[in-house]
Amino acid sequence: MSSIESLYGKLFIAFIGMIMRRDFTNRLKKIKDKKHSLTVDQCLMTLLDIEMRKTGDRWLLKKALTSDQKKVMEAFGIPITILEAALPV
Repeated sequence: MSSIESLYGKLFIAFIGMIMRRDFTNRLKKIKDKKHSLTVDQCLMTLLDIEMRKTGDRWLLKKALTSDQKKVMEAFGIPITILEAALPV
């Protein structure tokens, strides 16, 4: 570490990351079912697969959402209808 301030900054970022990870875990427990449950890492990878492109003033999904993506969106309180309305015609 180059300075004590740098150390404090890195510790703060790690602390915020731990809080976010715990929040993700708690939200994922709500959508857990017996057949299939997502870990935090799987949840993040699922969200990374959502691709959108901008056409004019609108954002469009490149492909339809999977069932896992829909479950994760619901767990985080994101209305799926907003994203599904962005599907190209």
